[in-house]
Amino acid sequence: MNKHVGVLQLIVAMSLSGSIGVFVTMSSQSPANVVFFRCAIAFLCLLPYCGLRGILRRELFTRRVLFPVCVSGVFIVINWLLLFEAYPLISIGFATTVYHVNPFLVLLGGALFFRQRLSVADLVWTVIAFLGLTIAVALPGTFHSLSANDVAGTALTLAASVLYACTVLISKKIADVPPAFVVMMQTFVGVFIVLPFVDFSSLPMTPWQWGFVSVLGVVHTFFLYCLVFSAYRKLSVSGIAILSFIYPLSAIAFDYLIYHHTLNGTQWVGIAMIMAGVLGVKIKWKPRVFWRAAAAKG
Repeated sequence: MNKHVGVLQLIVAMSLSGSIGVFVTMSSQSPANVVFFRCAIAFLCLLPYCGLRGILRRELFTRRVLFPVCVSGVFIVINWLLLFEAYPLISIGFATTVYHVNPFLVLLGGALFFRQRLSVADLVWTVIAFLGLTIAVALPGTFHSLSANDVAGTALTLAASVLYACTVLISKKIADVPPAFVVMMQTFVGVFIVLPFVDFSSLPMTPWQWGFVSVLGVVHTFFLYCLVFSAYRKLSVSGIAILSFIYPLSAIAFDYLIYHHTLNGTQWVGIAMIMAGVLGVKIKWKPRVFWRAAAAKG
């Protein structure tokens, strides 16, 4: 029963995640304004939630815990800023898919900074994914001719993915800290990081705009993080890996439904290679299994 609940929770969470880009663009706010309100509103939701759950324990307010948590907050907030800057330059669905190369960046970061061993299979899947990224972004005849916006949008998305990978690597060092406390402190740090860049002369003017930024804070941050962490406790690594692909597919669907952005055949090939690489790494697939199967059919 728990597994079925976890599957449903993650399907809902990943489907909702795909709408983040739409809410960001529909708010008509600058990335700094969006991130500020997202952090402020989420923090105001998370503070009482953590208090009621008994998470605000004294041992968490120590330098050993707060320093890495706050550093991860800096990374995650700048990651949001860069990703939201990329949305007007390239399609939301495509940006979300490119953003999902972060598992490979985590692998490489773990090997470089924590001396974690990379298997041959990990390297093969990483090469496949980055070949897919190259095909989807730079191959002639893709979605539209490669322009300054394409290059800038892709670069911003990849930079955001690097920062997200840094957050994941730091989280491995604070695995014993309650996730809700981590997100609460990340959003708290985010408010102060972004505050100097907020354009107070261009705040949301209509109820719709306030609604969009409020949903980003309450639903896309507070509710989604709680839902995701709850689902993770109920599911296997392979189950999480497979269901996580709903996120980019949902983003592509929302992008098409709201903005009528479509992807062509070449981009779909690149995206499929990225997704195959991510799945291969997360589930620990052995590439030789596929080669043997193909040889047997041949």
